[in-house]
Amino acid sequence: MSNVNLLKTYLNFLVEKNKKITENIANRESENYRRQDVDFMQFLEQEKANVLASNNPKHIQLPSVDEVNPIIHISSTDEFDIDNGEINIENEMAELAKVTLNFKFASKSINNYYKKLQSVIKGGGTI
Repeated sequence: MSNVNLLKTYLNFLVEKNKKITENIANRESENYRRQDVDFMQFLEQEKANVLASNNPKHIQLPSVDEVNPIIHISSTDEFDIDNGEINIENEMAELAKVTLNFKFASKSINNYYKKLQSVIKGGGTI
């Protein structure tokens, strides 16, 4: 898997993680709601498996984002940070900020790669 493909996979993961964090925040006071999270390594392994799966050995089909279903971890009651079973909003907001920064970094890295590639194609630089 190339660096750009890895970054694209990471962006897809961050989108899914963002969804789970916002669901956790929105449902923090819902009765019987359990915190959910996404694991990047399992997400990456699943996406790699989808890339390598094909009906014809001569063809490698790239999966669409819709074909990758993230592995969702649902916390048990003993994993909650607060004694009464509620989700810790401070931890969720900190995690959301971290995901946002990582998304900006990964998207800028992909953008820079394509800018360099465009420069090379035009004859003005190297990758």
